[in-house]
Amino acid sequence: MDLFDKIIVGGGASGMMASITAASRGEKILLLEKQGFLGRKLLASGSGRCNLTNINLDLHCYHGQNALQFAKTALESFDNQTTIKFFEEMGLRLQVEDEGRVFPSCGESATVVELLKQRLHQLNVNILLHAEVVKIEKKRDFFEVSRRNEGYRGEKIIISCGGKAAPQLGGRESGYQLAQQLGHRIIPLRASLVPLELVGNWFHKLQGVRVTVEISAWLKGKRIDVKRGELLFTKYGLSGPVALKISRVVSDFYDKKDFELRVNFFPGETKESLKHKIKMGLLGLLPHKLIPTLFDENPERLLKNLTSLVIKVKKTRPLSEAQVTAGGVDTSEVYSQILESKIVKGLYFTGEILDIDGDSGGYNLQWAWSSGYLAGSQ
Repeated sequence: MDLFDKIIVGGGASGMMASITAASRGEKILLLEKQGFLGRKLLASGSGRCNLTNINLDLHCYHGQNALQFAKTALESFDNQTTIKFFEEMGLRLQVEDEGRVFPSCGESATVVELLKQRLHQLNVNILLHAEVVKIEKKRDFFEVSRRNEGYRGEKIIISCGGKAAPQLGGRESGYQLAQQLGHRIIPLRASLVPLELVGNWFHKLQGVRVTVEISAWLKGKRIDVKRGELLFTKYGLSGPVALKISRVVSDFYDKKDFELRVNFFPGETKESLKHKIKMGLLGLLPHKLIPTLFDENPERLLKNLTSLVIKVKKTRPLSEAQVTAGGVDTSEVYSQILESKIVKGLYFTGEILDIDGDSGGYNLQWAWSSGYLAGSQ
């Protein structure tokens, strides 16, 4: 049985990056992917356009129990500018769009996946598809990785299986199960970048309505997050870019008694500034002496609903509708400087399987590139 320098379990974004990085160092690499092709979720990312990274890379855009400290080394070792250079050197033209999001100029995720596959082949990475790993055992001097009827040996193992979100794109719990077999604790999995279900039924009549708003999250009367963007009302509650952005904090606190969302339909306006603008807008429509009499009678409820409409969240939609999984392998059990397990020497983790998840806008793919590079370099 051949002995590989590294076996990478999972052929998504971080698994391919780990394989390319390790093979570039002259190592003998085996990449195992349970599906019939590589990069399934990558093909769907950015609505099929592949939001590769964001020029406004910020540690505060990442979440998890120890995200700020844990993600720092990986994101600095392979940052957004390095990501841009990496893909440009493979011949991919890129463009920066609103909110700093970076996309291929061709607008196709398939091109990104094809370039990565070509690089893997150029580096002679051994790729096995339809190769679901069911067990990993640490022997004295190597790991034994088992499929149903076959086994492989590797000096080091990188688990890059991805998260549970979007099972229609291959999201599974298999990676977490492998981590648990090897002694690791899993932080409970939750949906992130996901639509929201609301309490009540008032929103049913607004189904299909889109509006640009500012939405803030409040806990015990204190604002803990705020996002701005397009909101879409649905039959169950809220969707659209801004709902997905705020969903990360919602997933942590929606079941708390004193948690609520507040929607400002006039971003940047307060009740007082909006009150003045509405009065001015009525000039020419009504006699000017009549306006304060009519408007000042009882404007408070209207102004509050326009600038601070309180919304109660029932729950997030399920992981099957989420773009990203929050939770995962406990990062306190992993060395942040090299992404190696503190429990099993020679075992590494990358990407979404770790308890690290990013905001919408290219941050999750950047984490995949960065963590894949760092683990593949060891």
